[in-house]
Amino acid sequence: MNEAKPLADEQDEAPEQQGASFLHTDDMLTALTSLLASQASEQGLKEKELSLRKQEFLQNSTYAHEALKAQAEDRRQHRDLFLKVTRDRYRFVLAALLLIFFFMAWLVSHQQTELAKDMLKLGLGFAAGAVTGFFAGKGRPAALSAGNNGADR
Repeated sequence: MNEAKPLADEQDEAPEQQGASFLHTDDMLTALTSLLASQASEQGLKEKELSLRKQEFLQNSTYAHEALKAQAEDRRQHRDLFLKVTRDRYRFVLAALLLIFFFMAWLVSHQQTELAKDMLKLGLGFAAGAVTGFFAGKGRPAALSAGNNGADR
């Protein structure tokens, strides 16, 4: 019987230990359930974040594409305007030279060669002065031509 008594003590202690382990198991099960739920919600948030980042990337891509198209259009318009201004400048110079040529031809045809020579001398003097002034201004440093024109020297 001595042997049966320790069995009874083990049986008496066994439900208490089993209850504690059941409580411990229930706590662990609850903790695992909450862990899995938090991981699932975290995974859902990561998926939403990924979706938002993908949408942001697409919007940025669309914006960049539109900005590049606008920039290309602006550059094209700038080149067209520059070409037009340059073309108009050459047309003006050509028209002025043709006007001078026809006026000189008219003077020569009306026996006014002395006046034509004097006007030609005067025009060439003005042209030489303009060309000289242009290249002298181009050769001058920017600091001198912008402000004091060499007064501090």
